[in-house]
Amino acid sequence: MKKSEYSGFMQVFRYTLGQSVKAKSFVITMLIMGLIIAASFPVLNYMNREDEVIKESKIETVYVNDSTGLLSNISEAVKDEDAYKNVKFVRETRNLKEMEEAVKEKHENMTFLLADITEEAGGYELKFYRDDQSEVEYEDLAQLSDIIKKYAEKQKISTAGVSAEILEMISRDVNSTTMNKAEYLKEDTHEVISFNDYNVVYALLMVSYMVICISAGMVSAKVVEEKANRVVEYLMTNVRPMALILGKICATAVVACGEIAFFAAVAGLSNKISAMLFNTKSSDTLSKFISMNAIKALSPLNIIICIILIALGIITFGLLAGLCAATVSKMEELGQASKGYTFIILIGFFLSFAAVEMMWTTGINLFVKITFFLPITSIFVLPGAIIIGKVTLFEVFIAIIIEIIFGYIILRFVSLVYESVIVMNDGTVKFKQVLAIAKQNRKYVKANRKDGV
Repeated sequence: MKKSEYSGFMQVFRYTLGQSVKAKSFVITMLIMGLIIAASFPVLNYMNREDEVIKESKIETVYVNDSTGLLSNISEAVKDEDAYKNVKFVRETRNLKEMEEAVKEKHENMTFLLADITEEAGGYELKFYRDDQSEVEYEDLAQLSDIIKKYAEKQKISTAGVSAEILEMISRDVNSTTMNKAEYLKEDTHEVISFNDYNVVYALLMVSYMVICISAGMVSAKVVEEKANRVVEYLMTNVRPMALILGKICATAVVACGEIAFFAAVAGLSNKISAMLFNTKSSDTLSKFISMNAIKALSPLNIIICIILIALGIITFGLLAGLCAATVSKMEELGQASKGYTFIILIGFFLSFAAVEMMWTTGINLFVKITFFLPITSIFVLPGAIIIGKVTLFEVFIAIIIEIIFGYIILRFVSLVYESVIVMNDGTVKFKQVLAIAKQNRKYVKANRKDGV
């Protein structure tokens, strides 16, 4: 390709980047989204703050009706709890209604504990009651109930005479499977990702898909707008067509990746500050949505690699979107033009979605490996696989090389036809016409090379 085909690229890149960043819609979107993200973490940290600990209980007496035998030494449950060291535990066989009548005139801040084994609960059940007129607060009783529940759990294990680990093991179900020898040998032994890993990969799949779709839509809309207004004809007097389209796409990729980095930085900073204000751990807030064990491979290098992959996807699909948009002459026809590149994006998305489902159900098999390297799917699947640590750096390097080669092939094809298609204003240019133009221009380029032009 002639170097002159990209003459003016930097001018277009800088202009498009500047216009995109200065646009009111961009500034307003960044501010609104930034404020929403910044405000969300204080709210989440407030919800995740440590519950207030009752330091001095108002409970005077606990009447205990225990048919389980687990609470025979219930006073042991609170021996190390300063808030409940003065609480009296009284054994009772009467029910709640009878107890209320019996203690009505004592004016005690009492509670009633019914410990029983019921089929409805599927095992042991502890029920705590307080009178509506009592000074005992709900939080006070809830804290006591947690303490006694933990004590009952320990007593249950102690009664069995085994450790908690052994008790858990012997409580597990026993399953059996019948199969032929051949079926066993064919059984898939690939590693299956956890549900938390699945959530991370799926979330990044959706982020990549939305960023690429929005970026491609922005490029196609700008191309049609300039063609419909005949602005492109004026621009082409000073700038080569390929420099025009490529400058727009690269600027769009920078803006999109910059937005991702900005929102991630705002989220991280907001989480840190709000965690300090509410005395919580920043990791605790994130763990409400993402397991920290799932993002074991999260690092600055891997984040940069993911951004590079998304940027390559934006450039590749941006070229396709620009070419498709160049085949129409009016904004009303943009929807028709978008079908071409949208169809390819959807194929890549659904194949990627199937791969993510397989990673969770059957493991990382051959199909999943193929999606790691297939250009239209790697940009969707790989970011998540990288963050959860299910792909090697060598595999990522190969996938990026393949993506670059694929993008270069698309670039070569677009360079053959874009200049011819962008100046055609007599209706929609069909795909067959585009192929014919590419073939004709290819012959022209080869002829010029032979003549030394």
